[in-house]
Amino acid sequence: MRLKHLVFVVLLISLLGCSNEQDEALTTDQTIQLKPDLEYVIYPKPLPDRAEPEEITGGINLLVIKEEGEWISFKYEGGEGYIPKWYASTEAKQIQAIASETKVLKQDYKGSLYPNGSQIVDLKQGKLLKPLKEWNGWYEVGILTLHRPAVQFAWVPADELVSVQEMRPVEGYLRTGTEVYLEEEFEKIPLSKAASIPYEMIASIISEQDDYLRLETHNGWKAWTARENLVYNKSSGIPKELPSALVNDERIVFVDESSTYNNSELTELNAEIEKIFSDNEKRFVSGDICFLDNDNIIFSVYNGHSNEIPEKGHDIYKYNLETKKLELLCQEFMIYYDSTVNIKDARNFSILRDGSYLLIEDDNVKTKRYLRSEAKEAFQYPNDVIYNESNDKILIRENDLITKTNRAFVTANDFTSPIKLPFNNIYRVQWADNDNVLIAYKDSNYNSYLVKYNLKNKSKVPISMPDNYWFIDPVITDNGIIKFLYLNEPINKTPWGFYDTTTGEINYLFFECPVGVSPVRNGRIAGYIPSFYEDLNQNNQLFIYNNTTKKISLRDRSIDRPQNVAVSPDETRIIFTITAEGKSKFILNEPTSSVRKETYRDVHHIFEIDIKTGVRSELGAIQDLQYRYFNLSPNRKWMSMIKITSSVGDGEEGIPFLYQLSDGKLMSLEEKVKKWDYEAKWFSDSSRIMFGRETVYNLHDREVTDCQIPENMIPLSREPSPDGNKIAVFAYEQEEQTGRQQGPLILYFLDSQNMKVIKTIETSLGTLEGKLGNPEPIRFTWMQDSQGLIVESWVAEEYWESSLWKINLTDGSVTKFSELGQYPLVSPDGQKVVYLTQEYTNEEPNLNPNTILKVVSPEDDLLSTFDMAQYGVYAFAGQMLWDSSSDLIVATAYFYEDAIQTKYLLCWDTSVRSIKKILVDHSTRLLYSQDGKAIFVDGSIY
Repeated sequence: MRLKHLVFVVLLISLLGCSNEQDEALTTDQTIQLKPDLEYVIYPKPLPDRAEPEEITGGINLLVIKEEGEWISFKYEGGEGYIPKWYASTEAKQIQAIASETKVLKQDYKGSLYPNGSQIVDLKQGKLLKPLKEWNGWYEVGILTLHRPAVQFAWVPADELVSVQEMRPVEGYLRTGTEVYLEEEFEKIPLSKAASIPYEMIASIISEQDDYLRLETHNGWKAWTARENLVYNKSSGIPKELPSALVNDERIVFVDESSTYNNSELTELNAEIEKIFSDNEKRFVSGDICFLDNDNIIFSVYNGHSNEIPEKGHDIYKYNLETKKLELLCQEFMIYYDSTVNIKDARNFSILRDGSYLLIEDDNVKTKRYLRSEAKEAFQYPNDVIYNESNDKILIRENDLITKTNRAFVTANDFTSPIKLPFNNIYRVQWADNDNVLIAYKDSNYNSYLVKYNLKNKSKVPISMPDNYWFIDPVITDNGIIKFLYLNEPINKTPWGFYDTTTGEINYLFFECPVGVSPVRNGRIAGYIPSFYEDLNQNNQLFIYNNTTKKISLRDRSIDRPQNVAVSPDETRIIFTITAEGKSKFILNEPTSSVRKETYRDVHHIFEIDIKTGVRSELGAIQDLQYRYFNLSPNRKWMSMIKITSSVGDGEEGIPFLYQLSDGKLMSLEEKVKKWDYEAKWFSDSSRIMFGRETVYNLHDREVTDCQIPENMIPLSREPSPDGNKIAVFAYEQEEQTGRQQGPLILYFLDSQNMKVIKTIETSLGTLEGKLGNPEPIRFTWMQDSQGLIVESWVAEEYWESSLWKINLTDGSVTKFSELGQYPLVSPDGQKVVYLTQEYTNEEPNLNPNTILKVVSPEDDLLSTFDMAQYGVYAFAGQMLWDSSSDLIVATAYFYEDAIQTKYLLCWDTSVRSIKKILVDHSTRLLYSQDGKAIFVDGSIY
């Protein structure tokens, strides 16, 4: 029979009996059976106050090893254990199962090992006890325990228990979202910030004052809360094969991936943590864990210091999972479960929370502020103090417990120039973006409302929330989503809301009895759901929820005593902590070795980097490295790519695919193309795409049309016009015997609807000769009015030089635009042209040239230049793009740092002539830039 951990109040079925006379002595190697179909508590050793109980089912054969006083040890098919000898007696056959509400002990009493047996635990008046079994006027009860190891089960007379209505317990439960105050002194509550607990907790009463209780929770910390917040029965629930969840649409998907993921202890990290703890037994892992990238995590540790500023009681550490390096990053600061971590890269990030702010640059503390402490000099009762590092302003909610008023202000970063917001009875505030704040307030009837308020035009946009629901603990995430607790009264589930600051949409996710949940990172949360609802500590299921795909993935079915949790940006790793033998231990959940390569490394991640803040947000993932040659549609809804089907020598064949970023769906275009056709060309409205040099695909009707140029002409390069009405195609005539170009390069303009030629221009533009003697594709860019082109022309005998030419569609004229230039690109507003040119610093024309980035007007008037050598740029590393603003030019570039080649996103703001660098991985490819956000794909990129 399978051995399993015993939960606090699982489906234990009780016992009855008649008298308390012991049967004859049991003999070694005797086989016995306990009453069938009941669950029995067994122990690994005969010490119920020091050993964790386990569970077996009656009716199986137990082989007696020996008797030890009141105990017998035995073997069975699931292992070995100890059980009180009384359970093997004849009278114990009359134990009965009972279903009872939790009760209260009416006076101090010593619980027994079995009815009238040895006394094993002191139980205090007011103790909550859950009757499990009954025998002759005795109850076997489950005992609520704050700290373990401890006695968790004992027998007491039934008449020693009363209902919770007859007598108030001295302990109970704090439900998810309960507001607590962490101050030691009751008098400081009006001046302190209320915190909301992230999951249901066991709590014991320490003291009482007015309508408040001072409590100690099962994880060791103490707090004040209103008396009515302590409840005596847990939320209802049932054992679940998968977490029970509801979302406000039908896209939710449950996936059980537990068989392909396993847990392993991070032994090196745990050993280092032990060294930290050795000088102070009170040190433990506290707050939140956060992945900075897929390999680096940060977490906070309680340092044993007591301080009026809670953050000072903790230190932040950083650990690399690959190099196994642990370093102290910042003293006297903490990562809370509701902290926002804005990440540029693993060495540069910030941690923002209501009341505090930390900025890390190059792994050093640049700024550390305890904002609530600062705010008390300007405001009498600051409750929420939230800094916005993008606009350098502070949002404050003042909660006056004396006058019962709640007001909100926006101030400068030094708390000057306060602007009062036009709302009363405000109970939560949060930044929506730089110009808007979210205000949650109550009316006189205690109804809750949520409004987005614009600080500039004073507009109020209501956000739909069902009646009697509350907007609790809103946390800004790294992808424009605000996560909040979505609570009603009475609280019977724990829902999370996900408010999209861009679209205004709210998704709701409901879990029954959650034990813990991580902050949202890259649109994902990780957390636990109890397999059996009655126990907060054992048999918890580990899951990930992806707010983009609406998928809930079960990663493990049985986690013992979980605490903090974090999920990696690529979703393949989860880090969590457990408490074992009174110590915090880090555990890593990741794919099993057989699937790790496929699920961890062989993935293309599509992500966005905010150029201003450097924050990265995940947009999607493509689980197959056979996909290559990526291009993003202008509306950022589709990714075009090729799935390679064969590769011989320099030749490749493949099938074009489209990937939908919103839901991860793939659409095959089923048409094989050659390698030289892989650079897809999107039409400006994203409705059509050119994969081949002559073929256009329509995404709506899947229709395929071909360019109708003369049959004897070979298309070389093509590009749809900005207005989508025309296609420019450069082509050449091929000599039959040699296959080489003969005659001039011809430019055809085609009607994009019927694909027929509407204009032909014969040019004298030179081309580069490829490996097989054929010309290389020619690079050109449309003018934004769709009436002309700027084109590269190469001088064959001086292949390192090219000039730029302007072709007018109306009159067919071809005029020189620049004597020396490559990679021309017209800005979205049509007012600027950027291109690369070179300046030689040596008499030898091909030695030590400086690469210069030039920005000119459409008439070639110089507007700005950028010398790559001056800024340490070794070489550009891919495509150069204009941002949609027409002020920002973005590109990836290589730098040498300490003789090591590094890759950066290079951002050149032409309006103020400033340069910004953001470190990126070597495998990343820049795809698009919209409104100051650059979109990339990583992996093995072509």
